[in-house]
Amino acid sequence: MKELKSEKGYALLFVMLLVVLFTILGLGLLLMNVNASKQFSMKEDQVQARHYAEMGLLHYRALVEDAVEVYKFSATQAGASTALSKSRQELCNKILAIGKVEQSRIGSSYKVPTATLSGCASGDSGKITITMNSTGIAQSGTTKLVEGSMEVTPPTIVASGATPTTGPAIPSKPVNNTGQAPITSYPSSGEVRGFVELNAPFTINRASYNYESFIINTQESTTALMVAGGNNDESLKVEKDLYIGGGVHSQNHICIYVQGNLTVLGNINLGPHSLILVYGDAYLKGSVALRNSTAKIHVIGNTYVGASKTLTNAYKNFGGYTNSCASVVTWPDPIEVAQNGKEYNWNLNNDLYTIYH
Repeated sequence: MKELKSEKGYALLFVMLLVVLFTILGLGLLLMNVNASKQFSMKEDQVQARHYAEMGLLHYRALVEDAVEVYKFSATQAGASTALSKSRQELCNKILAIGKVEQSRIGSSYKVPTATLSGCASGDSGKITITMNSTGIAQSGTTKLVEGSMEVTPPTIVASGATPTTGPAIPSKPVNNTGQAPITSYPSSGEVRGFVELNAPFTINRASYNYESFIINTQESTTALMVAGGNNDESLKVEKDLYIGGGVHSQNHICIYVQGNLTVLGNINLGPHSLILVYGDAYLKGSVALRNSTAKIHVIGNTYVGASKTLTNAYKNFGGYTNSCASVVTWPDPIEVAQNGKEYNWNLNNDLYTIYH
């Protein structure tokens, strides 16, 4: 009987040990589960805080984008660099005026202090860099900091190379300042450096000409003194001023580039795929007929028309080069040249660079 009681005692002790062991294991598993739940909740809070910090950056970027899109400025040939420098200061001030951005939603929030800008000094050139620090705050109070930066690129504005004009300035007959006698014989095609003055009609026939200053007939005439026969590769490039006492007539496919001023006292009649591109001012005294939608006249400076010398904006919009005329000159592209009445704007780059802290 004593052995039986002893065995029962050992069995009871073994059962109690098992109960204690499983209790400890259960408590350990429960503790592990609680810790895992806390870690998961903490991780979720961090993700939520980072998400709100990113929302703050996107919100600030949207406000900057609105400010950049709305801001426009004008530039003239004479003051292109000054206008661009002034626009840099004005745009920086508009971006700084956005100030701080804060927003709360369902217990979470983000805060973005006023951005810091570089590239806003008066002597700076190139891009403006905008740096923001956005703090996201989760419902639990967990915070996350995300730094973001973006760039605003200035427009390309260049002077045309022509003599800038201020106020009404009707182009007059060019003056020979070369110190050499003018070339009065019919020049051959190609490069002609010097002052060319012809008292006779000038015909472009399957040739390309490049002159410095060019006068065709010093006396006013109703006759078309510059004529193009209607073949490809017919072009006239004048580095300074072009003065025509008569008119201009093209059958088709003619390209006339004038980096200085243009004066045409007679009528202009342009056929298809004809282009007259003037970087300075123009005085078109006679009538102008563009016989096809592909015939174009574009004047970057001021344009005066008729005997009354009325200022007009009729030839301001550059519709691109014609089929046979392209950017064969080394002068700036007309789209990039500062011109009176044209507005420019800065461009916000698409990339948003982020650093997570």
